[in-house]
Amino acid sequence: MIEGCYASLIAAALPFGPRLVLLNPGREQCLANCRARPWEPHKYASREAQDEKLAFLLGWVGEYYTRNVRSSSATKHIPVMMITSRTAEKHRAVALQVGVNEYLGKPYQEDELPGLIRRYIAARAEA
Repeated sequence: MIEGCYASLIAAALPFGPRLVLLNPGREQCLANCRARPWEPHKYASREAQDEKLAFLLGWVGEYYTRNVRSSSATKHIPVMMITSRTAEKHRAVALQVGVNEYLGKPYQEDELPGLIRRYIAARAEA
């Protein structure tokens, strides 16, 4: 599974199928969904205070999907690779804590992703 708004990675991952799960409505749709959410007065003093947390929300969305994948017996075996510009150790720690298998910071080496995909496919074939 490739998580995030990275549709261009399909071309790199698809040759390694057999199955590609992509949670990617597109960056603009992700932003639109987050911006369109109703004000949550039980969490924020004002709509403006809520909007100040938009960047955090976008990061959290990825963690939420990973938690769902890990909590389902049907999907918990699927490797999750996160590619992000958030390279601070605290972000990596949270991602690994929720079940991300590989955390790649941008920029990453172009041959790194296909290598990881091959490794996970080979491990699955051996299992």
